[in-house]
Amino acid sequence: MSLDSLIFHFFFNLAGKNWFFNVVSVFFARYLPFLIFISAVFFLFSLQDWKKRINLFFLSLVSIIISRGIIAESLSLLFKRPRPFEVFSLNSLIPSSGYSFPSDHMSFLFALSFSVWIINKKWGAALLFLSLFVGFGRIFVGVHWPSDILAGIIIGVFSVLLSKKLIFNNK
Repeated sequence: MSLDSLIFHFFFNLAGKNWFFNVVSVFFARYLPFLIFISAVFFLFSLQDWKKRINLFFLSLVSIIISRGIIAESLSLLFKRPRPFEVFSLNSLIPSSGYSFPSDHMSFLFALSFSVWIINKKWGAALLFLSLFVGFGRIFVGVHWPSDILAGIIIGVFSVLLSKKLIFNNK
């Protein structure tokens, strides 16, 4: 059994055994992404410096387009990896469709959160930390492999670094 499968089973085997873990994991996997997005938007509008606000807006926008819209979508079509609940004929705790690799949620959230981190370390670190909980939640509920989550994180961070170089020309 692969390391990916072992880690997946470790988390998913906890599913269904404790209602509290199930509720918390479903919240992390389905609803926490919305709160992270809303928090990032709140942070954007709370910035007093309009140049920082514009920089954050364009950095996050370009990063999200590159990570989720181009890289993650291309890799998904290239690899066509089935989701863990499909491979093992399990009942996931949340509905999900499409291919598993890479995690679109993680590529989006890490592009957004890392963009905020570039502008403000404190807010960015909080959003990055919360984004990790989304990843654990998505493994726990049965819709992603650990490598899907890791790939989404790498894609999100890479897209911000690339976008920063493109937009700010090494500033």
